[in-house]
This record gives sequence, C-alpha cells and structure tokens, in this order.
Amino acid sequence: GVIFALPPVGDTDLTMRIYNSDGSEPEMCGNGIRCLARFVADVDGAAARKYKIHTLAGLIQPELLPDGQVCVDMGEPILEGPKVPTTLQPTQGSTVVEQGLTVDGRTYAMTCVSMGNPHAITYSVDGQPIKVCCGMRFQRFKVLIGTITAGGCLSL
Repeated sequence: GVIFALPPVGDTDLTMRIYNSDGSEPEMCGNGIRCLARFVADVDGAAARKYKIHTLAGLIQPELLPDGQVCVDMGEPILEGPKVPTTLQPTQGSTVVEQGLTVDGRTYAMTCVSMGNPHAITYSVDGQPIKVCCGMRFQRFKVLIGTITAGGCLSL
C-alpha cells in the first residue's frame, strides 16, 4: 500500500490518505499513522510534538515522544457487531466473538472489532499458520462493511 501526506483540512496539521495494494482505501491504519507522523517529523526536523491529522475515520492525534517513538490514542474499540459494522451474528451479547466463517473450505473463528475501520481477527484452530495473503478472500464475503483489516494469529 501507499500513504499520502496531504494538505490540512480545517484546524489540522495535515491529512492522511492510505491506499491498500488492491486499490481499496481504508478509513485509517494505526501503524500507518505512526509511520506518517514519524516521517513528517523527520522531514521537518521536528522535536517531540503532537500532530493533528485528518483521516477518513476523523481526527487522529499521534504524538512523537522524546525517545523517537510515536504514540497514538486510537480511542475505545467498538465491539458491538452492528456498529463495527459486520453482518456476522453476535455470539456474546451484541459482540461477535469466535463466530464461524467458512472461507475456501476452511472454517475460521472470527472476532470483529472496529478501531476506526472494521477489523476481523482469527486464530488458527488447527495449529496451521494462516496465510497473510488471504485477507482479500475474507473481504469478498462482505461480512464486514467497508475496507477491512484482516489479522491472523497462530496459537502456540
């Protein structure tokens, strides 16, 4: 993918737009905004400071710390299925936790959360690694509304 640092909107320092390698545009990327803040600080020679960055998910304010790390408050996670948003049925109250989804003949236990854009998280249930390239396979099922971030974890 590619991240663009664009002119500010309103009372912000700059605007971030991000495009995935498939051409889709997510609302936000937590790691991406950290990289962008660090890049802008390096180009400007800025000391530790907080940036106000306009994104499609709203205002995000990463902070460059004195030690060079970047901290960003992504806000509270959205866990309620309809607000993520996802079409998967809730499994625990209004949340979607370990809901089964069969993709290419393999069933995954999906947990859905939004941090500005929908995320689908799954853990390997059979001990086999989950291929990173399968994110687009999940997206075509349209269980998450919008451009998703798909993550997989292998339990050891």
